[in-house]
Amino acid sequence: HGLHLDLPPLADRVSRLEGDLAARQKALERLPELLAGGLFSGAVGERLRARCETELQGLKAQIESLRRTELNHQREHQLLQLRCLTEEHSLYLDLFNHGQISEAAFGRLIGVLGERIDSLRYEGSGATALSAAWWAAQAEKILARSARWPLVRSLIEPLRRRLIARDYELNWARYQGARRNLELIDELARLESVDDATVADLKEGYRADADRHRRQLDLTAEQFPEFVAGLHERLGRRLLLVAEMAVVEDRAEHGVIPRVVADQLGEELRRQIRETREPFVPAIQADPIALLRKVPLFNGLAEGELPHIAALLKPLSMREGEEIVAQGETGHSMFLIARGVVRVSREADG
Repeated sequence: HGLHLDLPPLADRVSRLEGDLAARQKALERLPELLAGGLFSGAVGERLRARCETELQGLKAQIESLRRTELNHQREHQLLQLRCLTEEHSLYLDLFNHGQISEAAFGRLIGVLGERIDSLRYEGSGATALSAAWWAAQAEKILARSARWPLVRSLIEPLRRRLIARDYELNWARYQGARRNLELIDELARLESVDDATVADLKEGYRADADRHRRQLDLTAEQFPEFVAGLHERLGRRLLLVAEMAVVEDRAEHGVIPRVVADQLGEELRRQIRETREPFVPAIQADPIALLRKVPLFNGLAEGELPHIAALLKPLSMREGEEIVAQGETGHSMFLIARGVVRVSREADG
């Protein structure tokens, strides 16, 4: 005990105090509503209010004591970042449970987040250079390079479209996470005397994250409007099914419909929800003949010849930052850009 080996990690102690503080604050905010409902007298309400305020002050004092005795700027930054990551974890779980993100996106989000949380908690760095997410990214790079070969392109194109759809969900969820954390940091700064420099640094980082994910969402919507429309339609259908499930369960609990009927309805609704969570392969809506007409190389062809060439075209979806061809490689295909922007760079001595 003299060495304090029985104490939980500092991150856990701070999280426990902050959780208690948030709970007491929420209880204090709800007190007027409970009083208005006539659950207890004004005198009892006043005693409860005084008790909550006393407990709030005590919790704030304990947090301040930890800051003075065990926290420096770097450690407080890490702990506040850890608090933000656990808030993201809670948000992603809520989004998945309410059908707003797919299982594939949820698994990727939680996997990356769990590694960052463990790294911050036990190492203090948050770095995950050789994590599962890193290996997944390497596999996706190999998949992108494989798409250059005509023989395998048609086989992996559906998978690549799934990745684009999943990336859209990831950016949407992370955009929501960044916004939630900006609100959380403001709330913690209001309840506690968090170091101003720490608050400013984290808010700057999460604002940059929110802007980056917002740009990615806009870019995907611009380049793949049918992807986004399809995702939104599936999301809307999923949310409606989840709402129907809640109504059926509520009516069964209140005896409005028999439990056996509710179970049958629930099973059918769960089946439909599972269908909306299956991997999504959006279709590209592009007119190949219209595309060929825009290419000067084919301007001299007769109108009847274009359909024969159009039948040979194969779709290829590229994500931002991926290489289509590399300098020095032997070419196997001709690429026509249906939408988006491509950057061409060349090494002078290459």
